Amino acid sequence: MDGVLRLELVPGGVVRFVLEFDGGPRRAAVAGEEDLLATLTIGGVAFFEKLGELTQEFYDQEIEKLTGRSGAGRTGPST
Repeated sequence: MDGVLRLELVPGGVVRFVLEFDGGPRRAAVAGEEDLLATLTIGGVAFFEKLGELTQEFYDQEIEKLTGRSGAGRTGPST
């Protein structure tokens, strides 16, 4: 099943997320811009931590770019 995610700007500083699946459900939600950025950051960090867990490599620079916090000195993916 293929899916498409669309982001639509809505007046008032909010964004509408629309997720549609071929032959399946359509979901929509509205969030503020700050919530959108926080969610993308959390998802990005989780992605690189899981990638590090699977590959046994560290993605400190990527995580630092997302969070602004240094990941140097980590001994493994955080939980």
